[in-house]
Amino acid sequence: MTDITALDCFKGRWILDKEHSEGVEPLLKDGGVNMLKRKTLCALNIDLELQVVCEGDKVFVSEVQYTAFVNMINKMELGMYNEYKGWTDYHDDAFSVYCKKQAKWDAATGRIWMHAVSTKKHEGHYDWVEERWVENKQLHWNTTQNYKGKVTTNNRIFIIKP
Repeated sequence: MTDITALDCFKGRWILDKEHSEGVEPLLKDGGVNMLKRKTLCALNIDLELQVVCEGDKVFVSEVQYTAFVNMINKMELGMYNEYKGWTDYHDDAFSVYCKKQAKWDAATGRIWMHAVSTKKHEGHYDWVEERWVENKQLHWNTTQNYKGKVTTNNRIFIIKP
């Protein structure tokens, strides 16, 4: 069984610290989301859980996002040696696109990386790279979005839910 104790710092339910995070409105706007939906999504409170488990000889990470709009659960194999391990299909409700996503753990930096790309009708339009780490009891989530060649970044901070 693979040792996953280095990922214990990600455990728990985290809440978005809007005061110390960048708003997601520019990311959504640059990603083609209409104004009404952007305003709705920006007003939401977001809770996040990252769960890491061993199943046999594989490690999986589940990212669970809770909002009043929609809850999202993605479970994917986590590459433990800074390498991606394949794709997991899902639907991104914020952008209304089908996607595939992959995840890896970089033990040298203590970061989980995720990479998602749009598929089906929007294949090749969206490409996201997400970097997550815990520092000073805060979960940092940095996203770089490439939508049809326009690159936008977003930095969010989450604190552990009391």
